[in-house]
Amino acid sequence: MVMALEPHASQNPDKIHTDVLLEARQACYKARDAFYACLEMESNKKPTEIASVGLLYPIECKKSRDQFVKQCRPTWVKHFDRQYASKKRLQRLLDDSESRREWPNGGLIRSDQGAWVCGFRYHVGLSSILVAELWGIWYWFQLAWSQGYHSIIIEWDFVEAVQAVQKINSVHPNFNLCQDIWDFLNREWQCKLHQIWREASVCADLLA
Repeated sequence: MVMALEPHASQNPDKIHTDVLLEARQACYKARDAFYACLEMESNKKPTEIASVGLLYPIECKKSRDQFVKQCRPTWVKHFDRQYASKKRLQRLLDDSESRREWPNGGLIRSDQGAWVCGFRYHVGLSSILVAELWGIWYWFQLAWSQGYHSIIIEWDFVEAVQAVQKINSVHPNFNLCQDIWDFLNREWQCKLHQIWREASVCADLLA
């Protein structure tokens, strides 16, 4: 009787080859580090490409991003992106700590004819001016929604706050607050957010 000798691997199909896994993991880590190093090196460039979890990166890092995605599992890529985004949010919060102070703010609601409907004044305590302005937008949404309005236009004079709301970016240090505002924007009503010149918001400044 003749017996054929099968390869060792086929006799042990469930065996985990640790050396292969180690090489794949190291290749993934190397590609990951190269991509995030590129992000730091090109941080002054405009981010135009979309990664996962809302992470944006410049076109200069596309090659290293493609290699990162190729070498790592999709779940790993998303996990590492989320870690990097969280780290950058924390870093920006710490960098912004010196500009924190108490910022009073206010706003008003007018009809389509320009007539006064109601106004509000709020105080968020110790924060950066960006956080105070974002809370103002959120409070404005909350007030308009509670009043039952279904077609509104929000005019805001702080351009950084308007840009933070209009652009989905998980790296933003105030991502959670922006997400709450996006939830309002996605409700069943007609709503637009516009940036205006500060000179056009005199009434709101008086309320503050």
